[in-house]
Amino acid sequence: MAGDFEMPIYEFQCNQCGMTFDQLCRINWQGSVKCPSCGKEDLTKIISQVSGLGRGAGDHCSSCSGKSCNGCN
Repeated sequence: MAGDFEMPIYEFQCNQCGMTFDQLCRINWQGSVKCPSCGKEDLTKIISQVSGLGRGAGDHCSSCSGKSCNGCN
């Protein structure tokens, strides 16, 4: 039941006018999505990039300069 309330953001591109837009949808939702620009339903779902809390080169917390901070470790 918990999955019924999850609402991920999906990214779509319209195959008619080329507009790219985001749409908030329930995971189990089976309805149609229309382009906000031209109103067509001829869309392609785009695999969106995911942003995470990485700690790679150059990543640091907001409370330090990134050179030496116990919060970044």
